[in-house]
Amino acid sequence: MNRKPFLMLAALTAVAVVLTVMMDREGREDEPAGQKFIPGLAEQVNDVTSLVHRSAGETIATLSRGDSNWTVGELDGYPADWQRVRATLSALAEATIVEFKTANPDYFARLGVEDPGASGSQAAVLDVGTGEQASSIIAGDIPDLQFGQYVRRADAGQVVLIDQEFDLPDETIDWADRQLLDLGAGLVASVSIMHADGEVVTLSKASADDSDFSLKTLPEGRELQSVYTLNSAAGMFSMLEIDDVQRDEIEAANVLAESTVTLFNGARVNAEVLTVEAVQDDSAAGESEVTRWLRISTDLVDPDLAEEQAMEQVEGIRQRTEGWLYQVSSTRMDNLLRRNENFLKSLDDQ
Repeated sequence: MNRKPFLMLAALTAVAVVLTVMMDREGREDEPAGQKFIPGLAEQVNDVTSLVHRSAGETIATLSRGDSNWTVGELDGYPADWQRVRATLSALAEATIVEFKTANPDYFARLGVEDPGASGSQAAVLDVGTGEQASSIIAGDIPDLQFGQYVRRADAGQVVLIDQEFDLPDETIDWADRQLLDLGAGLVASVSIMHADGEVVTLSKASADDSDFSLKTLPEGRELQSVYTLNSAAGMFSMLEIDDVQRDEIEAANVLAESTVTLFNGARVNAEVLTVEAVQDDSAAGESEVTRWLRISTDLVDPDLAEEQAMEQVEGIRQRTEGWLYQVSSTRMDNLLRRNENFLKSLDDQ
């Protein structure tokens, strides 16, 4: 056997072992494995008042705890997704050091925990505030073959693997409570779409036990495409999620249509589809962009006859939506602008 290639292979193996030891063991004496990544946070997690998520040199979300909920600063203080906030706080509080990696900055980028200010850095940072104190956590990569995540404190040079994984979204809106309405078609008695040009579209069914809706504004001599399209339209407020939100402080807006969904329990929900023109820059010749927004309102068909469940439902929707404008997906927005013709067979197919 030729000893030269063998010796070369042995030498390369030895170098790899040394590098592995360097990456795995540097700084272990500072923090013994098995202890909490942020000692004491589990006992103080209810004192956390703010979370700031940063990435690639930009602030993704500034989350603040109020008297009754958490809010997203970049979205005018809209309520945050409590499930996501709670999961993040829990992961921070419960994170336990499983394994020590490197304390050598040359290897930080390999684990996704490089300095957030470095050129091209994509590192995610969580600033955790408890009163006047704050600590910054750099959340890196997730290992391929084991559960956990590489992290380090911004004020420390030791990278560790913890037994938690952070679910940090790329978009600000994903820190918000995105569920706007969830009124399934089975709850709906009627749907009315009133367009700005005067056209009215009305769908209804007589009983909650009925399986299908009918088009009350069916033009004489025309035929429906299918009952399915009507039933689908009646679920326009089913699992409706927002893509953006802002305070309802628009001074000038055009109303394209107003959709009204009436429930069998006597609750009524209205959605105005507005177009808003926004100038993209401060110059007089700045380009403008027209966007579509929803304004939600709600009331009772007959307050004197309303069921308690309907009153609670209306109040809940009002508290959540009053004073806000919403954007939803283009498909869901188009559903709120359907016309009678959208439900009919073409004249050639009749």
